[in-house]
Amino acid sequence: MRFSSLEYLSPGNVKGILNVLSEHGGEAAILAGGTDLLVKMKHRLIRPRLVVDLGMVDKLRYVKWDKKGLRIGAGTKLYEIIQSDSIKAKFPSLSQAASSVASPQIRNMGTVGGNICLDTRCWFYNQSHWWRKAIEPCFKVGGNVCHVARGGDRCWALFMADTPPAFLALDANVKIASKSGERTIPLSQFYTGKGKSPNVLKQDELVTELIVSKNGYKSSYVRFSFREAIDFPVIGVSVSLLLEDGAIRDCRIVFTGVGSSPVRASATEEILKGKGVEEAVIEKAAKEASSEIRPISHMEIPALYKRRLGGAMVKKAIKKALEEVEE
Repeated sequence: MRFSSLEYLSPGNVKGILNVLSEHGGEAAILAGGTDLLVKMKHRLIRPRLVVDLGMVDKLRYVKWDKKGLRIGAGTKLYEIIQSDSIKAKFPSLSQAASSVASPQIRNMGTVGGNICLDTRCWFYNQSHWWRKAIEPCFKVGGNVCHVARGGDRCWALFMADTPPAFLALDANVKIASKSGERTIPLSQFYTGKGKSPNVLKQDELVTELIVSKNGYKSSYVRFSFREAIDFPVIGVSVSLLLEDGAIRDCRIVFTGVGSSPVRASATEEILKGKGVEEAVIEKAAKEASSEIRPISHMEIPALYKRRLGGAMVKKAIKKALEEVEE
């Protein structure tokens, strides 16, 4: 399907972008890698009057280290995360998550900021304009029904991005800019848990940077999908572990694909804290994770199947994070 007519703008700096968003935020769409935006525009899921391209803003594209830790510009391509030896060494989960996204072609175009801001997905929403015309409008397009959870009073579209759970398991912060100034918030506060509007970003705001400072943690990201390439994860989980004298002093476990936002498994974390890394402890944590997550049947995947899969993924992620220690 062709695009509807629109205006294309390519400011050369962040200030120019923020000026455009301040004046036309409600009518503008941000184009970073375009791997999600262009598909949504072709399907008439969004119809912006103008597109603001970030491609010429080199100041949003960087990987650097300072006293606060790792800083990644929102315009940084996913393949640049994968190729960074320093990220692979200190935060392997970020490299693993970026490597899991779609295909090499999409990783070469897609950006970190775009993946963080990825919209929620649903088979009744991510369809062509003509397909959607045949059904009653759902909450996500302004209707009054959820075709996934009939009788529900909200949208149950799924959050399925790969890199956010890895960033969240490392307690990352996100920097957001607008014409009126900047604010930095924990990434955990960025997501709303609402399928219709998954994050707190306002129409005149732009994600500019991700900051990770959780040094000393061992981390991993694993996912399951029906195909190795292209597919979004059926379920994904990131684990970060801080070890001290052979015991787990602190940990974070964050899922994707089980709700309308990334889901932290706090009860499962408590089982691991203060314990050794014995097989029995890992098995107990995996069992708890299966009980703790509360997915619904979605995209022809039964909830019970996903819960059992979640436990297996936690076990796999913990062992993968511990492999680095053993080496």
